[in-house]
Amino acid sequence: MKENQTDNKIYNFINIRSAANEFPFSESALRHMIFLNKGGFSDKVVVRIGRKILLKRQALIDYLNQHSVGGDIC
Repeated sequence: MKENQTDNKIYNFINIRSAANEFPFSESALRHMIFLNKGGFSDKVVVRIGRKILLKRQALIDYLNQHSVGGDIC
């Protein structure tokens, strides 16, 4: 899959605190989802740079859409 040049722009990534403010999850819930990696959450959504954890905004939205109502996120 070839990536678009805009896929790597910095505004396409958000930290956990910003994601908790933008999406209906607490910071601890997001960290728990990253730790458990259910449904490949970490593999699809997380980018680690040293100790910094960033989330791909569009991948997070896609993940939530795929695992909504009747999904196996819990």
